[in-house]
Amino acid sequence: MSSNRLIYDTALKLFLLIFLLPYHLLASANDDRVIIGTYFVPGYVENKTSGKYIKQFKEIVGLLDLDVQLELQPTRRIQHNFLSRNITGYFPELVEFMPDEACRTEAIDQKIVHIFTRKDRRLVSYWQQLDDLQIGAVSGYSYGNELYARPHLKITYSKNDVANIKMLIAGRIDAVLGDHATTLEAIQSLKAQDYVKYDPKFKLAVMDVFWVFQNDTKGLELCRSVSKAISSLKANKPGVLFFDGIDTKEEL
Repeated sequence: MSSNRLIYDTALKLFLLIFLLPYHLLASANDDRVIIGTYFVPGYVENKTSGKYIKQFKEIVGLLDLDVQLELQPTRRIQHNFLSRNITGYFPELVEFMPDEACRTEAIDQKIVHIFTRKDRRLVSYWQQLDDLQIGAVSGYSYGNELYARPHLKITYSKNDVANIKMLIAGRIDAVLGDHATTLEAIQSLKAQDYVKYDPKFKLAVMDVFWVFQNDTKGLELCRSVSKAISSLKANKPGVLFFDGIDTKEEL
């Protein structure tokens, strides 16, 4: 090999080393990032800084001393980004919608499904009372397996709890499927406590709410760590977990 060729090859290698190394280091750093996704839930995830689940997030991340990038996106985009492995994990999630093979944490809350009616109508306290009612629900929400085992029920779907409560008060539907969290938030936001009631003892479903992580080395390690942090919060700060909603009485 000529001396000129040797000089050229050496210079080229140095050029590649100097200019491509920063990009390699950046890619490695990106691989180490912890990106957690979430999506809007009234009262629970209002934005990146407020909401009951955001408060939980801050407590958990603080316990673990993690450097986390939080992404707030529409629900379907969060789920798509998780399946595409663009994010490390996300919250909140239910078993029904949990991606296959994902790692779930300890529960951070429970979704308790109730049936809401107008105060001038009978209180619904058992399943058979639902048979003759026109019921409102939110499209894309989960209400438990037992409900899906009753396909004869007359259910219409709307975009959110607020729309359903408005239709209930107006008499366009007889009852609303809802939970002790977002539905009660909707009732409060509409100042409709004097018009709506429910039986807190009649629970159509009780479902765990949790975080999910990728089923890889980093994801599984974080899943275990977050579960330990949640267990610590249960023992030392129980008020941060398992919310009871605005009220648990028949008269809201």
